[in-house]
Amino acid sequence: MAALLASQVPWAESAGKRQAHPLGVQTLFIERQESKPANLERRARVYQYDYTSQAARMLVIDLDSQTVLREQGIDSVHLPLSEQEIAFAKALLAQNDSLLSQLRAEQSRRNAKPFATLDELDVKASIHEPLDSNDPCSVSRCALLSLFDASSTVFTTEPLINLSRQQVGELHRR
Repeated sequence: MAALLASQVPWAESAGKRQAHPLGVQTLFIERQESKPANLERRARVYQYDYTSQAARMLVIDLDSQTVLREQGIDSVHLPLSEQEIAFAKALLAQNDSLLSQLRAEQSRRNAKPFATLDELDVKASIHEPLDSNDPCSVSRCALLSLFDASSTVFTTEPLINLSRQQVGELHRR
């Protein structure tokens, strides 16, 4: 119910850039808002990211009256990933033949049979928050993918997907 209500709340017009993006508005997560006494108010916090305006917000919703009580902008792109963002990141990786070849070569070097499709791998995704403020992922939503094969061996190559720019790269450790 909270996600449905949040999806109907228009975003404030921003003076900045607006670009069409396949991910549109993502509801990242919903949490119950604690109140005292705990059983009187049923409220939820809904966290969203709008890829067209590259902005994040938090909505406080009264679940009983089904109304939005508060909207607050969030000055961060580093909120947890939604399932749709993870699926989008995996789809972008699946289209990157160069990185897939690199991953398959890594398996071959370990004398393992290379995977045919990404579906054969276990993928753990997390938001990437770099320490370097000059890194593009410091201002864009980026998914860091950790890949594991059937033997539970982690790949040393870690795909880094800039979701905002729809670019596939690799995490380079220094």
